[in-house]
Amino acid sequence: MYYRGHLFVGLLTGLFFVFFSGLFTRWFVFDLFSVLFFFSVVFIGSLVVDVDHNKSFVGLHRGFFVAFCVGVCSLVVSLVVLGVLGVAWLGLGCLWFGFLLLIAVFSGVSRQRGFLHSLFFCLIFGLFVGLLSWSVGFGFLGFFVCCAHLLADGVVL
Repeated sequence: MYYRGHLFVGLLTGLFFVFFSGLFTRWFVFDLFSVLFFFSVVFIGSLVVDVDHNKSFVGLHRGFFVAFCVGVCSLVVSLVVLGVLGVAWLGLGCLWFGFLLLIAVFSGVSRQRGFLHSLFFCLIFGLFVGLLSWSVGFGFLGFFVCCAHLLADGVVL
């Protein structure tokens, strides 16, 4: 499946998860931080699984993603240091920094459909997102968006 399909499936999964979890829990508060973190988790969770594939969107545009991740991390950290943003925003910068590290570590090292294409990696990604955001809801969101990528790989549209 192409990256657009993965982003679409990830966005749908994320929106359904937020909607249905909102019926039973109060995990999500709709403020600027939560909305930006939501879209970051959906974007990264939808595409991070294909970091190890040289012909994937992330694999072909590594330079762009590295520059973008460094830019986002630098902007968030600078705004926190300047006092414009609160310390809670460091989680967003760390999420993008983690994406940058995954690009660096798995680019050309891991085989396609290897460790990154596993439920164990989805669990690790969900835990990572949950710890960064201090939110169980965002942790589950990361896990389900990552799992949606794996399911979408098995379904030909």
